[in-house]
Amino acid sequence: VSQSRYHTQEEIIQTIVRIAPVFGAINLEDISAPRCFEIERRLQQELSIPIMHDDQHGTAVVVRAGLINALKLRKTKKEKVRIVINGAGAAGLAICDLLLGYGVSDIVVLDSEGAIYEGREHLNTEKEKIAKIVKKVVEELKKDNTYDYSAIKNNLDKAFYNIFNLDEKTIYEIENFCNNFYEEL
Repeated sequence: VSQSRYHTQEEIIQTIVRIAPVFGAINLEDISAPRCFEIERRLQQELSIPIMHDDQHGTAVVVRAGLINALKLRKTKKEKVRIVINGAGAAGLAICDLLLGYGVSDIVVLDSEGAIYEGREHLNTEKEKIAKIVKKVVEELKKDNTYDYSAIKNNLDKAFYNIFNLDEKTIYEIENFCNNFYEEL
């Protein structure tokens, strides 16, 4: 998709349909949500070759593999964890969908306005689907008066900022911790 010209969903779909006969599979790259979902759906219906959107499937598979490994290391069952997904774009929604399919049921998905739940305003079609599935979890969390939904995303953003902007001493401590952890395995 060219950065110099805006392409409609239909233009993208028709272009890929026209070039598809010479390919064994199509990997969609850097197509934003929510239009990426409809583009992928339509192409899967119209073409007989595999269609993959890297932002969705590639990321989701890596996250699921990481979760499986973390659960094994911690000797924890997937039914006992709460997953918070910070971001409800193509990758975040695909991660949620894949983890739900894996059997994780306690998932909270956050977008720029906070937790996604059924009845919240400003949800696109894909977020509405997720809201119906994660409704039970968010309703249970609402009963807990100590839970501040509006602050979740800000706190996570600060935590991630701090993780990626560490000083050298902290990085050294993390490296030592990881080395010691793996030696114990």
